[in-house]
Amino acid sequence: ALRLFGRSGPGPGAYPPLEYLKLHDCAAFTMGVFRFPENGTIPLHDHPGMTVVSKLLYGRVRVRSYDWVKTEDEDARADVSTRVPRLARLVADREIQPPIPPLSLYPSDANVHTFHALTDAALLDVLAPPYAVDNGRDCHYFAETPLGPRGEPCGENETWLLETECPESFEVNRGSYVGPRVGSEAGAWL
Repeated sequence: ALRLFGRSGPGPGAYPPLEYLKLHDCAAFTMGVFRFPENGTIPLHDHPGMTVVSKLLYGRVRVRSYDWVKTEDEDARADVSTRVPRLARLVADREIQPPIPPLSLYPSDANVHTFHALTDAALLDVLAPPYAVDNGRDCHYFAETPLGPRGEPCGENETWLLETECPESFEVNRGSYVGPRVGSEAGAWL
């Protein structure tokens, strides 16, 4: 298994810490590798206004993703706090392992998702454009809840998602790639 940096063990009930190695960061996209220990999890979250391409490099991971369901009162709720449950439809809930094609999430669909490592794993992640809080591209976290804003249940393959704070125990140890620039004249591959 690839070791990127040192890490400390999780406390009771906490998420095991993940590791993230930033490979590239520019105005157009960011690229990096997440390293998951067994049972490491990225909680349910979104990437508004972004396209995400993820490639599992090694390990076995459970992926769950959702699309928002358009409801009749969606426009009427535009002024309501985001802390109101929204209906979401399950798009994928599956285990993946290499070899597998890259996973793609687009701004308009399947953009609420979670990863849970069943074994040690690594995931190459590309976000385009990158996060920009001032431009409405900030990560939001969600929790599944059985009832909607007026106590209504969800249908089969649906759930209500409630925006929450990032879990306090979710920890990512970060580092940056400092090796030779890929494609530079000094180390270009022909």
